[in-house]
Amino acid sequence: MATSARESRRRKILERGSDRLAFITGQLQNLPTPPPHSHEQLHANPPPPQDPPTDFSTQPAVSPDVDDEASGPLSLKHHPVSDADQGQTSAYNGGIDEGSASSGRDRSIEPSNGSAFDTSGEPNSFLVSSNDRSSPISTSGTVQGSETSARKHNFFTPKQISSAIDGSEKARLLCSVIVGVLVVLLHLGFPLPGNKFLGSILNFRPLYLVLLTNVTLMMGRLLYGDHGSSQRTIGEEHKATSTDEYNWAEQLSKTLDVGLVAKKVVDAVFMDCSVHAASLRMGFDFDLMLSNDLIDMYSKCGVMDTASLVFDRMTERNVVSWTALMCGHLQNGNAKATLSLFFQMAFSCLKPNEYTFSTNFKACGILNVPEIGMKIHGRCVLTGFETILVVGNSIVDMYSKCGRINEAVMMFNVLPVKNLISWNTMLAGYTLAGQGEKALLWFHRMLENGEIPDEYTLTTVLKACSRLGKIREGSMIHGFLITSGFPCSGKAAIAGSLIDLYVKCGNLAGAQRVFNQIGEKNVISWSALILGYAQEGNLAEAIELFKQLQNNSKQVDGFVLSSMMGVFADFALVEQGKQMHAYAVKVPSGSEISVSNSIVDMYLKCGLLDEAERLFNEMPARNVVSWTVMITGYGKHGIGKEAIRLFDQMQSNNIEPDGVTYLATLSACSHSGLTKEGEEYFSQLCRNRWVKPGIEHYACMVDLLGRDGRLKEAKDLIENMPLKPNVGIWQTLLSACRVHGNLQLGKEVGQNLLTLDGENPVNYVMISNIYAEAGYWKEYEQVREMAKAKGLRKEAGRSWVEIDKVVHFFYGGDDTHPMIDKIHRVLKEMERRMKEKMGYVHGVKFALRDIDEESKVESLRVHSEKLAIGLALCHGGWDEARVIRVFKNLRICGDCHDFIKCLSKIVKVVFVVRDANRFHQFKDGLCSCRDYW
Repeated sequence: MATSARESRRRKILERGSDRLAFITGQLQNLPTPPPHSHEQLHANPPPPQDPPTDFSTQPAVSPDVDDEASGPLSLKHHPVSDADQGQTSAYNGGIDEGSASSGRDRSIEPSNGSAFDTSGEPNSFLVSSNDRSSPISTSGTVQGSETSARKHNFFTPKQISSAIDGSEKARLLCSVIVGVLVVLLHLGFPLPGNKFLGSILNFRPLYLVLLTNVTLMMGRLLYGDHGSSQRTIGEEHKATSTDEYNWAEQLSKTLDVGLVAKKVVDAVFMDCSVHAASLRMGFDFDLMLSNDLIDMYSKCGVMDTASLVFDRMTERNVVSWTALMCGHLQNGNAKATLSLFFQMAFSCLKPNEYTFSTNFKACGILNVPEIGMKIHGRCVLTGFETILVVGNSIVDMYSKCGRINEAVMMFNVLPVKNLISWNTMLAGYTLAGQGEKALLWFHRMLENGEIPDEYTLTTVLKACSRLGKIREGSMIHGFLITSGFPCSGKAAIAGSLIDLYVKCGNLAGAQRVFNQIGEKNVISWSALILGYAQEGNLAEAIELFKQLQNNSKQVDGFVLSSMMGVFADFALVEQGKQMHAYAVKVPSGSEISVSNSIVDMYLKCGLLDEAERLFNEMPARNVVSWTVMITGYGKHGIGKEAIRLFDQMQSNNIEPDGVTYLATLSACSHSGLTKEGEEYFSQLCRNRWVKPGIEHYACMVDLLGRDGRLKEAKDLIENMPLKPNVGIWQTLLSACRVHGNLQLGKEVGQNLLTLDGENPVNYVMISNIYAEAGYWKEYEQVREMAKAKGLRKEAGRSWVEIDKVVHFFYGGDDTHPMIDKIHRVLKEMERRMKEKMGYVHGVKFALRDIDEESKVESLRVHSEKLAIGLALCHGGWDEARVIRVFKNLRICGDCHDFIKCLSKIVKVVFVVRDANRFHQFKDGLCSCRDYW
C-alpha cells in the first residue's frame, strides 16, 4: 500500500514537471530506479554516424538566432519566445540546457522539506560509513593500492557524470561548494573525505544531479595542475597525483585573488566544467558521450582552448562532437573557427545535421560572407535539410544580414511552412538594408496571413518607421499597441523603440510622454531619451536626465556610459567628457572594453590625440574595435603613416581586421596622400577570405585616386566594380572633379547623381559649385533654380566652441550672440593685420554671385566658423600661446580655410578645426591637410 502511494506521488510530481530533487529527497532508498537517461540509451544504441540523428534528445542545442524549435541557452534567437511558442521538443542539451530535462521540470519549484539525509533525521549511513572513514590514505594524501583505484569505478561512472550534467540548477551552487571543499580536503590528506566517500557523494542521486561549478574547476587546476598553467593538457592532469609537496604560501597567494575568484563565480556559478576535474581525480577515461558533454561545458564557460583540447584528444567523434565545438566558437565570438571546423568536418565522412547547418549559416551572416554561405546552402539542398524550418529560417537570416535581400525573399518563398520567426527575419532584413518601406509592406502582409506580432516584430517595425522619419505610420503602430492592450510600458524594448521613433521624427514631447508612462524605467528607456535630447542639440536636458538616472539609483551600465561618451564626442565637449571619464573610473561598468573604446574615441574626436594614445596604450585588453578607433583617429588627424603602422601591428598581434578597420585604414591613406599604400591594402582586402570590399571601400578608393588626379581610373573602378554604384560614390568622384577642374567629367557624374537621387539638396549644391568654379554662371543659376523649384534646402552650417565649460553655437550670419559686436570688431582687426603683413585677400569666389563685392566680403566674414574663432579670441587674447578648438557640422569652405591659415601666422595660437571630413590643425600659416580636404 505504502509502495503504491509512493508510486502515485512520484507520478504526480513527474507530471507537473517538478524538479527531480523534490521527489528524490525523503524516501530515496524506497523509490524504484528511474528509467535510464536518454544519454545512456544513446550510448547503448548509437545511431549510424552518417545519418542525421532522429532523436532530438541526442542533438546539441546549437541552432542560430533564427532557430524556433530548440530551447536552451545555446538556442540563439532573434527575439525572446515563450516556451509555449516553441511547439516542439527541445534539442539535446548535452549539458547545454541545464533547466530543460526530459521531465520538463519547473526551475521555480523549491526542493521538498526532506533533506539529503533519510527521514529519521539521522545521517544516511549510505553517505557516512565506517568504511568511508577508514579509507586507506597515506599521510601525504595519496590513495594507496590498486584496490582503491579499482573501487573508484564501482561508485562513479562516466554515464553518471553525463547524467549529472542535466541536473537542477538551484542546488548546484551549494553542491559545488561541498564538492569543492571535499576535493581540497582530499588533496590535503584528511581521512574522512577519501575516494570512496567522494564517490559515494557523486553516486548519491540528490547530489550528483546538482554537480559542481567553475569553482571546483579552478580548484582542480590549482591542486592537480602545474600551479596555474592554463595550457596544461588533459593527459598531464590525469597523471597528476597529490604526492607533491603542498606549498601553502604559494597556493594561498593564488587563492586570495578575491576579485578574480568572485568574477569567476558570478560568471559561471551554474556551470558544470568541474565535472571534468572531478572525473580526472576519480581516475576515469572519457568516452564519446562524456567528451561531447565536456566540450559543451567548457564552451559555455568560454574556455575554448580546453574545449578544443578535449576535441583533439577524442579517438572517436560524431556529428554532435563537431557541432558542439562549432557552436562554442560561435558563441564566444569566433565565427571564423566555426566555418573552418565545418569544412574540416567534410573530410571526416560525417554528414551535418540541421543544427550544424543552422550554426554555420549564422556564422556566415555574422562574417558577411555570402559566397561561403551559398556554398553551404548548396550542400544543404543536396542533403535535404533546406526545407526544415529551423534551417530555412537561418538561411533567410544569413542572406538578409549579407545584404542579399532578393535571395532572402526567394528562400522565404521556398519554405513550405512559415512561422513568426520567418516573418521577423524578413522584416529585420529589409530594415537592415535600409528598405523601410518594404519592411512596412511585409508587416501588413504578415498581419493579413494571420500571424500575431510579438515584441521583436513591433520593435523592428518601429525601427523602420524611425529610420524613414514616418511619424504617422509609427503613431498608428503605437495606437495599435494601445488598442490591442499590448503592455507597451512594461516592455523595455518597445518603449525604447517608441521613444527613439518620436525623437528621430523631431517630436521630443511625444518621446517624453512615452517615457513618463513607463512604470518601471530601465536603462534602455533612460538611454533612448537621453540620446534623443542630445541628438536634437538639447545637451543641457540630456545631461540633466543623466544626473536623474544616477540619482534614481539605477545601475549605469556600459551602454549608457558609452552612449554619453558618444554624445560628448560628437559635440566635442571636452570638459564634460573628462568628467564622464572620471565617473567611469569609479563604477564597475567603467572597466568594460566598450567603455574604454568610447573614451578613446571621445578624446580623438575632441582633438586630444596625445591623451587618446596614452589611454589606448594603457588598456589591459583590446579588441578589433579598439584598434579601429585609434586607426580612424590617426586618419582624421592626417597622420596616415601612424595609422598604417598601427594596422600592421594589429595584424602582428593576431587581431583580424574587419571591414570597418580596412575602411579606416583606406581613409587614412586617402587623407594623407598615401596612394600606393592604399592600393596595396585594397588588394589585400580583395584577397581576404572572410572580409570582402563593400561599396564604402570602393568609395574610399575613388577618393584616393581622385585626390591623386587619376579621375579616369576612379571612374573605371566605379563602372567595373561588382556592386551597384550609390549616391555617395558618385558624390566622391564629383568632389574630385571640382578640385581638379574637370568640368566635362563633372557634368556626366552630376547627371548620374540627379538620376539616382533628385531629391537630395546636397547634389544640387555640389553640381552648382563645379559650374561656379568654372565660370559657367548660366548653368549655375539653372541648377539653383531646379533645387528651389523642388523646395530643397541644404543643411545649415553650424559651428561651436567651448569656453569656460560653456558651449557657444553659431550659424552663418548669426547676430544673436550677446557679444556679436565685439566679435565683428576682432575679426576686422585680424583681417587688417593679415592684409598688412601677408597681403591677405578674401576669397570672394566662395561668396554668393548676385551681390556686390562689399556685400560678398561681409557675407564671408559672418561664416559660422569665423564667428566661433572670433569669440574664442575675445576671451583669450590674440597673442596668447594656446589651442583654440572649433567644430563644424559641414565641410569647411575655402575662404575660411585660407583665413585661419593666415591667422595662425600672425597670432601665437594653434587652431584645431574639425569639420565633417577630418581635423585641420593650423599652425604658423600651414594646415595639416596640406590644402586638400
